Amino acid sequence: MHLYLLWWLGLSHRLRHDLARELTFAIASCVLIATFFYVFNDFLNVQVAALSAAMHQRFAKLASIALLLLTGARAATWLRHERFAATGVRQMARHLGEKRTTLQAWSWLYTLTLTSFSHGLCWWIIHRYLTPWSLPQAALFEAMLLVTTALVVRWPAAPQPAMQRDSALERDRSLGLTLYLWRLRQIVGRNRASQFALILSTMFLLLVALAAMRTLPLFVAALCSLAAGYTSTAALIFHLADDLPSAWTERGSGVTHDRFVTTYFWLGATLAGAYALAASCAYLSGTAALGGGELGIATIGQALQLAAVAIVPGLTAPMLCMQIDGRRSGINLLLLLIAALFVGTAVFAHWLGLGLIPVLGSFALKSQAGRFYRA
Repeated sequence: MHLYLLWWLGLSHRLRHDLARELTFAIASCVLIATFFYVFNDFLNVQVAALSAAMHQRFAKLASIALLLLTGARAATWLRHERFAATGVRQMARHLGEKRTTLQAWSWLYTLTLTSFSHGLCWWIIHRYLTPWSLPQAALFEAMLLVTTALVVRWPAAPQPAMQRDSALERDRSLGLTLYLWRLRQIVGRNRASQFALILSTMFLLLVALAAMRTLPLFVAALCSLAAGYTSTAALIFHLADDLPSAWTERGSGVTHDRFVTTYFWLGATLAGAYALAASCAYLSGTAALGGGELGIATIGQALQLAAVAIVPGLTAPMLCMQIDGRRSGINLLLLLIAALFVGTAVFAHWLGLGLIPVLGSFALKSQAGRFYRA
């Protein structure tokens, strides 16, 4: 119980010693979450409900499952971090020589508090704003979620790779290219969260090909393409959250804010651009091979339109990643989702929607100027 009290005191000390930053983050997050809730509630409970009650139930059920999965993944991330982190209450107690039973009791208290709060809040939102679940269904899904969370938390941590000299980065290259190549290797080869996001993005590419094979409306393929671009850009957001805590080394080496943002711009353009090209190729392949269509001018134009929609998140992410707090990946993902939905649908409606990206950049880049020095 003393360790449990120390954990709560640590949270209060964090607020007391960094009150201005935490208040700014809280206010900005509340405004962003309220905006997202208003848009989603209007879409689900007003627009979709007016079209079809059955469609409204299906959308609400899918949204409930997605919210539960995101909540479970976030809770598992917190629990896993507490277990394997180099610093924390558990590690402090272990180094001080506390008994194993004391550490286990603390872990159970921490796990019970975190899962009860996060899962309980999630179920309340589902029953209050989405669709109520029957008690057997809710109990079964919660049990599956808890078992999956336990397996993820108990999974052994990956061994730290040995320090090796990277001959490719020792060549005579410019500073910008070195920063770009090093981070690209981290995202693709080492960051687990970024790798998972890239795998998820590949799954959305398969849905693009499936939509082409089934000759579904172009909007379905565009939605899957936008999801592929968004999840590939999520890999960039996850890496940024891990990158900023050690950014003091680069600030001391003379890396400027503009150089840092430019590096992430090229990273976002590379990741989203690669998946945008893959989305257009998947659409063309599905149409030509199994969709029964011909690769005419109209089909190629649709494929290019899908690529333009998919690349939107990668181009807008560097403009938004440090608006609130670059270390909080969750709030950045929500901010990117809102921007991607608005700009992506505008690009899908007309090619002139691409002009919104430089307009957004002209305002967003100014509002986050110099944040790299305070990150």
